[in-house]
Amino acid sequence: MKLVEKQLQVQNIYLSIPALIGLGYILYITQSFMIPFTIAVLFGILFAPFLTFLSRRGIPESIGSLIIFLGIFILFTLLGLIVFQAVSSVAASVGKYEKQFEDIINYISLFTEKNLDLSFREEFLGSQKKELFTILSPAEIISTINQSVGSFVGFFTNLLLMLLFLMFILLGRKVLRDKFFEFLASQDMENEHSVEIIHSITQQIQNYLWLKTVISLATGLAIYFTALIFGLDFAIVWGFLGFILNYIPSIGPILATVPPIMLAYFQFYENWVLATVISVLMLAIHFISGNIVEPKIMGNKLNLNIIVVLLCLFVWGMIWGFAGMVLSVPLTASLNIIFNNSPRYKHISILLSN
Repeated sequence: MKLVEKQLQVQNIYLSIPALIGLGYILYITQSFMIPFTIAVLFGILFAPFLTFLSRRGIPESIGSLIIFLGIFILFTLLGLIVFQAVSSVAASVGKYEKQFEDIINYISLFTEKNLDLSFREEFLGSQKKELFTILSPAEIISTINQSVGSFVGFFTNLLLMLLFLMFILLGRKVLRDKFFEFLASQDMENEHSVEIIHSITQQIQNYLWLKTVISLATGLAIYFTALIFGLDFAIVWGFLGFILNYIPSIGPILATVPPIMLAYFQFYENWVLATVISVLMLAIHFISGNIVEPKIMGNKLNLNIIVVLLCLFVWGMIWGFAGMVLSVPLTASLNIIFNNSPRYKHISILLSN
């Protein structure tokens, strides 16, 4: 009997591999509407308590959904306009920073030739090693930022599609909830304990998403004001990157700090002390946010293992690109919460968590 059970388990594992590959391919070819739908689901979970609050104050759910719809639309439209205008100004300044980049290279070349009897250009900027400095050049960095952000028209189209999904999710959440409990009842699974577990899972996912969003927003604002106070160009861009990439633990803060730190040394190449101070503050903000504030507020129980984070980034990045990388950790953390509350799958949560 045990042998048969083991054979069935092995068979299920072999069958699950092509099934997962097929699911990944389906998600890849449907990303144009699956990404806005996934974001809408996360927003639906986030704003469900607010909708309940409005309902208890006597406001119909249709009106409450419309309030949330308009609020998110106005907020994201304004944010999109600000960010895309800032990115456009970054692209317009590429010539200025290219000149400064060349000045830095010349300064290093003179220093090495004078003090080290070493030709920097021949040794490090030769044909075989020039690719590294091409990648580090302002033009390449700005091009990468532009490609990541995309066009405002594409952003606005995805925003409208996401809001459309969100409206249907908010208006139909009661129907979906009732249907779900009807399904549990048809499978003889609806009881007081299962209902409590479902409510607990929903509450924990809401708490996780809200806390993560608030911490990420505080991190982005801290970076923005730091850049603003010290006169670092394009402060809104670095603040936005700090907010978005903070959803990706460990890897995100590194990706968020490299561009502003490099810009600090480009912009203040004649004052390396100021550039170093800015760099240290940027690193300190992310360190405090990710290693002190977040573990203290959210706890280590639901923090994902770094190997899991890297695997999720790789897989979701292949499927949905940059959007998939940002969404990968919130989605995996939500699944981790579900597994953690399920006796049958709790061992998976143990593997996923720190």
